[in-house]
Amino acid sequence: MKESITNAPKHVLSERNEVKQVSIFLNSGQTFYVICKEAKFTVEQKTGKVLSYVFTGMHNPDEVNIRLDAIVAYTIRTVRI
Repeated sequence: MKESITNAPKHVLSERNEVKQVSIFLNSGQTFYVICKEAKFTVEQKTGKVLSYVFTGMHNPDEVNIRLDAIVAYTIRTVRI
């Protein structure tokens, strides 16, 4: 018996997850990118110096260790992957 084309499983589009794409600009001129669920930076208001950062639900890379005094600036964008 022939299998009907209409009974074949249909391709289901997976929902895209919203994540944060963090660009960290270092004083060496390099840029470091992190993909994670949430990103939080604590910044001293008077000087703009980064005091701490926390990334939760990291996708890429698995681990981050950046000296706080090396961070010049950062941006956080919400993207879908």
